Amino acid sequence: MKLLGRQDERAHLMELIREGPRLIGISGRAGVGKSALLASLADAPPEGADVWKVDLHEAGESGLCEGIVRRLGVAVLAPSGADYRPVERVVRVIGGTPVVLALDHVPERTLDTPETDELLDSCPNLRVVVATSTRVLDATENIALQPLHVPPPGASFEEALACPSVALFIDRATSADARFRVEEKTIDAVAEICRLVGGLPLAIELAAARIRMLSPERLAVELSDATAALDLLSPGSHTQRMGLRQAIAATFGTLRDHERLLLGRLSCFSGPFPFEAAVAVGGQPYGDVADGLEKLTDLRLIEPDEPASGEAVYSMLPIMRRFIAESGIDADAAAVRRTYLEGVLRDADLAVSRATRTSAVIHAHTLRRDLVDEGLRRFASDAGGSAAWLTACAAQLVGSAESVIVGELLERLIETREVDALPPADRARVWLWSSNALAFSPDGAAMAELIQERWGRGADLIDVTSEPLLALQSRSIAVTNGVTTGDLSTAVLAAREGARLALSNAFPTWAARFEVLDAAAVHATGDVTAAVRLALAALRHAERVGDLEAIVGATIVLRTVPLGSVPGNAALPSLTDLLALARSQEDVVRESFLLGALTRIELSEGRAQEAAHWCAERLAAGAARGWSYLLTISLVHATLIAATLGDLPFAARILGALSADRERVLRAMAPATTAQLERTSAMADSRLGAAHVAALRAGGALLTLSDASAEVVRWLRRHAAHVDHPVDTATGEASLTPREREVLSVLAEGWTNQQIAAHLHISVKTTMHHSVAIYRKLAVRGRAEATAYAHRHGMVRSDSPPA
Repeated sequence: MKLLGRQDERAHLMELIREGPRLIGISGRAGVGKSALLASLADAPPEGADVWKVDLHEAGESGLCEGIVRRLGVAVLAPSGADYRPVERVVRVIGGTPVVLALDHVPERTLDTPETDELLDSCPNLRVVVATSTRVLDATENIALQPLHVPPPGASFEEALACPSVALFIDRATSADARFRVEEKTIDAVAEICRLVGGLPLAIELAAARIRMLSPERLAVELSDATAALDLLSPGSHTQRMGLRQAIAATFGTLRDHERLLLGRLSCFSGPFPFEAAVAVGGQPYGDVADGLEKLTDLRLIEPDEPASGEAVYSMLPIMRRFIAESGIDADAAAVRRTYLEGVLRDADLAVSRATRTSAVIHAHTLRRDLVDEGLRRFASDAGGSAAWLTACAAQLVGSAESVIVGELLERLIETREVDALPPADRARVWLWSSNALAFSPDGAAMAELIQERWGRGADLIDVTSEPLLALQSRSIAVTNGVTTGDLSTAVLAAREGARLALSNAFPTWAARFEVLDAAAVHATGDVTAAVRLALAALRHAERVGDLEAIVGATIVLRTVPLGSVPGNAALPSLTDLLALARSQEDVVRESFLLGALTRIELSEGRAQEAAHWCAERLAAGAARGWSYLLTISLVHATLIAATLGDLPFAARILGALSADRERVLRAMAPATTAQLERTSAMADSRLGAAHVAALRAGGALLTLSDASAEVVRWLRRHAAHVDHPVDTATGEASLTPREREVLSVLAEGWTNQQIAAHLHISVKTTMHHSVAIYRKLAVRGRAEATAYAHRHGMVRSDSPPA
């Protein structure tokens, strides 16, 4: 069977064998592919050497050489009365012959150093390759295997096919069922399968074996149920010794007690969690948690996520969480988690009401799944009592997938009349945030009257004198509702009223945000001169108060007006820098606006393929969240991109898909966009013929918004230019600061976070921040991969760690 996904590791192993290290270690968790790598060595041995593969899986309590003797059946004719020790028997058989002894499933206790040394000393042409779950300390070289890389959500067809985990699944699925074919419509399901099993080769092979009974789509659904996954990925035949449950158990058994305890505590989180959350529930000293997290990350028992503002973020696969639940968990973990969530949400809610962005806001968004799960629990036990929690969640999670669940719960509070018994301020919040949830729903445009009526009921309950911050929030919600449903007049009025309220109550950040919203609304009406004047004033105000949201909004307005409209001496932030910042803070609404702005700019400057890249990202994100209004705007942009690239038939098809919402959406866009769309339509009629265009548009009109979005995303990705991540222009490598290089050099020597912190005179938390930055810039998934990178690039120093 082909060795897939490990070609680089095999090449490295062959190189090591040729270069002459006597003892080579291959380490990694159970199921990661150590056996497959050794088997490939036996199938294609290095030139001039025999490979003896010995599986010590059932060696029991015997020593290393005794296990080898038993598995190979070594028998040496001894002189009368002689009784050779196992190591002597192996030595007499091998002698001076060039042999590679490939030892699989080596228990750590059998690595008896004196015996191993004697074997190597006595056989000058012997190379020993040892596969075990932990690093072989005495090995000259160690190759650490990690689970295979998996495609990120939203990866294109070509990107997914190039991913080693997907390639392995396709190969094994084809072996299991010769009729299996991967297509564009099934690639997302295959990628999701690989993500659900964490890229573990054993699990991927077990999943692929099920393709004879289950389609990729159905298999992905089944594997999303963690209990079903552990049962489904069981040994498929008598030749398969290990299933996924056994593989996890084997890795779990290699952990130390405090590492097991930490893993158990972390399993109480149902979604991603930041480093601070791990410290809060871990019940261990700060430095121990930091080192434990890196160990668990290297084993891929937890997964590193995109960091929030430089702070490490992790998540746990559902199958891992389920396994821990079956094994029993610390009863205090859930209570500790609940207390931590309460503190985070309380602090984040206060920050949002004051239009500030603190670490609590970032943590709240990272912990959004846990916050919503806690909301569901509270709603089930006391619906009315959950209102304050749910509205605080709604304020934090605007635009996220989890906000849909919060909106549904608020809707039930209204339907059951539980809302009527709440105090006025809580009642106001329920009405306001339920209106916002409806505005973001797929049918938001059709419910404009209901949305406005609900907002009005909430606003009428607010005493501006005693609740000025809630009054400002209500105006902000009104602006969002108006923009999202295409009701610009409501948005403009609310923005100007909000600015007056903010200034009269001395809330400068709120004032800056409303000034930006006013500029954006004026821009949409086509008054470029007034929009630029308002936006420049808003940007200066936003920079003085240091508010990212206002800075992003003002910059978008100024970057998307016609060239020459903004004074040449105006210093404007980079949209790509702002996009990176919005993503680091998981601000999905700002991210969407920035992607739209980048699309428009690239298109206006004639770079249609670059515009396609940004438009695809925005459309895919909007489709995942059901943002109907923003989806339609992206379809408008896609129409212009298709026309610019010469694909007029596809542009005409998208025009058909736009027909239902076109007029409403264009009212909220700059007049120049309407003119461009009209020119595109006329050009299609002229070149393709009106009858042909009518047929194409009729076909597009039959598509649902969801289907149209999916089709357009695929087209955009096929035509998009690749946009590189920033690199160090001098070296071609990811740019590390001098301090990050210093941290990497000692990290690669095996120093703990506490040792690094003490040596560099920084805190453990700062050390973790440096590590996260290093992993992100090098595009590696943890300490083990960073260590390999450092060794390959000569970045390791020889200092001994402090005692």
